[in-house]
Amino acid sequence: MIDLQYIPNTLLKPAEPDRLRRLENWWSRYLERRVKLPAAYVEHHTQFHGGAPGKACFPTLAGETRRVGRFFHLLEKTDFPNRGIPSWRPSWGSEWDFLLDYQVRTYLKSEYWAMRLQEHDESFDLLPIAGLCHPVTAGSPLEAHSLDEEDDYDLLCLDYFGRKAEPLVVIWKFATMWSEPPVLQPVAGCFAEFLELLDHC
Repeated sequence: MIDLQYIPNTLLKPAEPDRLRRLENWWSRYLERRVKLPAAYVEHHTQFHGGAPGKACFPTLAGETRRVGRFFHLLEKTDFPNRGIPSWRPSWGSEWDFLLDYQVRTYLKSEYWAMRLQEHDESFDLLPIAGLCHPVTAGSPLEAHSLDEEDDYDLLCLDYFGRKAEPLVVIWKFATMWSEPPVLQPVAGCFAEFLELLDHC
């Protein structure tokens, strides 16, 4: 088990196996074919759920260093009914808790994000698993680990497109969301390989 040294106050309670099975079943229905979540993804979420990792930076094939701002989680609104912390996005309503902004399914069912997933056949098979901060360049200050003040950010995704084995890990460039085809940056051959790339910035 790889410990990414998560910032303690950002971690959520461990993901229950049933939640992971439900996500897998829901994702299979979404794609209209049977797929499985990577074993390393399931193991990591069971131990470390959501939150901002301390070991957050990884290199890309384009020579950039990217930083994971926050991994997305599997909780539902009923899991924290009394937090009372509204989303900073006013259009989502004052009753929408900010933690739900970072729920995996939010990126698949909220119109703000889902319209991108349904725009192209290639992007329909992307499962968003984390939000990325802006690229880190030499000599520049690191972005804050939180995505709370970010409106548009690139998504780290599991790419199931044409995959019978484990999905690839890719970056989906948000700024090019209307490009045809979508601009995807390969990161790792599987989620286990991606975890090995993460280190302190």
